[in-house]
Amino acid sequence: MLFNNIEFFNLNFTKDYLISKCGLVLSLPKNRGNNNKLSNNYIILKPEILKSGHKKITIYVDGIKRSCLIHKLMAETFLENKNDYKFVVFKDGNQKNISLNNLEFSDSCKKYAIKISKSYGVGVTFEKRNKYKPFCSIIKINGKRKILGYFKTSEEAENEYKKYKNSME
Repeated sequence: MLFNNIEFFNLNFTKDYLISKCGLVLSLPKNRGNNNKLSNNYIILKPEILKSGHKKITIYVDGIKRSCLIHKLMAETFLENKNDYKFVVFKDGNQKNISLNNLEFSDSCKKYAIKISKSYGVGVTFEKRNKYKPFCSIIKINGKRKILGYFKTSEEAENEYKKYKNSME
């Protein structure tokens, strides 16, 4: 469907919303009254930008509120997922770059995590507010972040991350 010279495509799981290759999401008008005529009130949904940089929209599917990441909707709609991977990652590590050629399916989000943490090491972030131990070792378990501790050097924090990860395997 064309809307303002932009081509939109149906989302895989609902017919009430459309998405474009540039990441715009369009809400289709609902049936009004008993005459089953569609109104012309199309709405382009404004995404919420999360702290992580991801863009999120809220839609309703069969009356149930659902939050969706735009890059994931784009990948599910336009990219082929040959291996049934669960994760969509950014090839360049930049969450603001949601162009289709920057998205790919992956078996884990590790690829992204490694890209954004190269400067301090895997599983390590820099906490500016902590003067004495500014390096924080963090691991994700079942989608939840677990802080392993704060350290004086990035090497200590990375070693703690690797030690914890090896003990889990």
